Amino acid sequence: MKSSADYSGFFPFGWLRGFQGDNWQIFWNKGTGDLFLKATLEDTLVKVGEASDWMEAKKKADFLMENPDSVTM
Repeated sequence: MKSSADYSGFFPFGWLRGFQGDNWQIFWNKGTGDLFLKATLEDTLVKVGEASDWMEAKKKADFLMENPDSVTM
């Protein structure tokens, strides 16, 4: 399990609730530009895309929340 310090530079954008039997929080890593889903039950981190800046990450996160079936893992 990662400590909270391991997630510095990660920005949360929202949740996919009840997706694949878990609740997943959407994060963007400013340093790498990677967009991730983090499961709450299994503490799993899955890369689901990339975004060059905060605004692009926000748009992609909003899309994922509105279209959870579009997520490929």
